[in-house]
Amino acid sequence: MIVLERISKQKQIFYLSLATALRGIRDNIRSVVWQPFALSLGVPLRDIGALESLMDLAKIIIQPILGAASDVYGRKPFLILRDLLVVFAGLFFLFAQSWLYLATGMILIGFSVALVPIWHSLVAESSKNDQIGWSFSILGSVYMAVGLIGTTSAGWLAEHFGYRYVYTIFVIASLFSLLVTYLR
Repeated sequence: MIVLERISKQKQIFYLSLATALRGIRDNIRSVVWQPFALSLGVPLRDIGALESLMDLAKIIIQPILGAASDVYGRKPFLILRDLLVVFAGLFFLFAQSWLYLATGMILIGFSVALVPIWHSLVAESSKNDQIGWSFSILGSVYMAVGLIGTTSAGWLAEHFGYRYVYTIFVIASLFSLLVTYLR
């Protein structure tokens, strides 16, 4: 109860928690079905690793530039960009017919992951000095708890309704996360 009272007193933490919950669902459903989805499109197993590496390379290349830019231009535009990138990545996955769509989606995911340190900066800046650890604990718990739902349900959803259904949920959660970020 004390934790809930504390969250309700800090509206910013509430909105950060809401965005984190949506990202927890989205990130976890993608990670569970990503490889079987790629295999279902005929991507050889050896190339899935290359696509994952492409995501990491995109992140590594752009992360230092984005971090410095967020110090100059503010955090919010880059967090909106982060969510937009994920929405577009989800659309590429949703309509994927070939490895090219998957590669484009993975590059966009990599760019969005490069923006995670900006999110961490925003969380720290949104917290009182004596509550930074508490804020990160709450957000980490929300991400993992809601992510657990995404992780446990993604395989079942893909098995019963197909990968496109899972990526539709991915896009919807991404759009809601974008909306929360844009409005708050």
